[in-house]
Amino acid sequence: TTEIYTLSLHDALPISNIFIAVWAKVIADGTFRARDWTVKVDADATFLPDRLRAALQDHPNAGYISNCHFGLHGPIEVFSRRAVEALAADYGRSVGGSRPETCVQRMPEAITGRAQWGEDMFIDQCLWKVLKVRRDNVYDVLIEDHCDAPKGWRDCKQKGISAFHPFKSKHAYVRCLANADPEAADAIKAAGAAETAKEAAAPATSNRPAAPATPTTAANLPRTVASAPASDEATATHVNMPETSANPRTYNNAAAA
Repeated sequence: TTEIYTLSLHDALPISNIFIAVWAKVIADGTFRARDWTVKVDADATFLPDRLRAALQDHPNAGYISNCHFGLHGPIEVFSRRAVEALAADYGRSVGGSRPETCVQRMPEAITGRAQWGEDMFIDQCLWKVLKVRRDNVYDVLIEDHCDAPKGWRDCKQKGISAFHPFKSKHAYVRCLANADPEAADAIKAAGAAETAKEAAAPATSNRPAAPATPTTAANLPRTVASAPASDEATATHVNMPETSANPRTYNNAAAA
């Protein structure tokens, strides 16, 4: 199952502060406690959850995943329940549960001053260096242009990669997806054709005010990875991976898809 949290990059707050607020919402929601993994994915990343699910079977004891030899990179961030619980405990040390208090106190330069950190560097150092959460290096989860991407990577033909980043247009996104997961790409194309046909068949618009836009929720999104980025907004996606046979722990995951 998937929980979606969306925020605008045009917010005046520094990016680390924005994601501190997002994680506060994830923690308050509490859904992560019923799942093994929580994944944050950028809107302009082509994400293949089935590949990630397979990769995580080899890391049942990981706290979280470092996806680049430079450190954790933000297009896809993968956290175990233990990691989010450690983060939640640190939020609990702050007034109103608004921020990871110990991490902020020990790394104030991350969120103040002129050289503020990216949110990926902040969460990486917070979990690894301050909260002492185990970090597993898994460098075949992500290919992106800021982590020594191989030549021709934008074709997305590398097997087993869970996320490719970035793709700033629908055309580029679908082209990547068509090579990595043809069925999902076909679903996007079919949905686009259906929408075009619907618009063509619709009667002429009147002068009445337009109806308000439908908010983005998990209920009105397809359950495939057939959602191409439509804007420059960043999406913090709370993806809950179901229990796998590789994890000997027993949890009640009856609600998992």
